[in-house]
Amino acid sequence: MTQNWLKNTKKEVLDLIDKLPENFSGFKNDLLSREDTIGDVNVIELVDLSWSDHFGFAKFRVFSEMVGSEYFAEYISRRNGKYHCLRGIVLIKTNGKISNFVVRKCQRFGLNKEVYETLGNIYQDNNEFLKNKIVMSSHIKEETIKMLNVGNLNFDRFFDLGNVYTDVSMFNNIVRIYALTIDVDDIKEISTYTDQKVFNKTQYSYKIEIIPIEKFYEFFGTVSDSVLLAIFGRLQALNVIKL
Repeated sequence: MTQNWLKNTKKEVLDLIDKLPENFSGFKNDLLSREDTIGDVNVIELVDLSWSDHFGFAKFRVFSEMVGSEYFAEYISRRNGKYHCLRGIVLIKTNGKISNFVVRKCQRFGLNKEVYETLGNIYQDNNEFLKNKIVMSSHIKEETIKMLNVGNLNFDRFFDLGNVYTDVSMFNNIVRIYALTIDVDDIKEISTYTDQKVFNKTQYSYKIEIIPIEKFYEFFGTVSDSVLLAIFGRLQALNVIKL
């Protein structure tokens, strides 16, 4: 143990770290790498640690030099650690121009409703997330075909759009975002497989929706998923979508 907050942490709490399930190794590694100071906040000790099937919860006692007082600070992390997955959208090109974009409509238990969101999740080794640039691999192609439930796709370009923190106040999750383009002669090459169909994913179901690019601004103005908004914003900044 090198950090002071680890040295100050009570034995019964340190024992909880050792009791973390094997599949929480990413969470454990991130936890043990946390520094003693974050800006003007000094981390004094870990006071509580718990976990569920998918998430870890860590509570600390800290001291703010600016405020001049102690308080409790906590964060949530996925069991695999802060690097989670790739999430993105598919842009469909017909006659050499982007004509549609593909998202999914998914039931989300925490929100108590269906929402529009990105395609995903595509899981990769953490070392892949640390690379400066992610390229369109055979794994990404295969996962995209599975998500759309199509027989095959004619892949064109891949856009690595960087990282997104999904909730900076309490959640250390990082999602790597992307967009890719596919070429079709007719939109029915995709819609035949997706229209009016519900697909099963582990613990939830979803629908694929193909939206005309002319409705981009209308859709952009009403969607609430933070990752989807980040993708649209960065595609606009890169001038990929031209209306």
